[in-house]
Amino acid sequence: MRDNGAAAWRLPAGQVESRETLEAALTRILKISSGIVLEGRPALFAIYPNHKLFPADHLAFYVVRMLAKDMEPAGLEKTRSDYYALDKLPADLGAETAARIRAVIESRVAEKLC
Repeated sequence: MRDNGAAAWRLPAGQVESRETLEAALTRILKISSGIVLEGRPALFAIYPNHKLFPADHLAFYVVRMLAKDMEPAGLEKTRSDYYALDKLPADLGAETAARIRAVIESRVAEKLC
């Protein structure tokens, strides 16, 4: 997704609310930011430290394989979202986003080799 005026594409992101599970937060954030509705359970891929803003902050990175985009984003955010094949990702993908997507692709290749 890309926020209006942003220089690069990024993955949807948001904060986990008090007493909210990671999966519930993911479901809410995808619906609000992108209009994506999960169909099936997401797979937790990794948890990354994110100490830029807060020393105890972390990013949970999920892989979502089953989804539907049948609605407009529910939030007030002005964003654009598109879908790309893994071998045709946009050239102006943010560096951190590209690195995380590469990690998923590399783990899929490693699984096939084992």
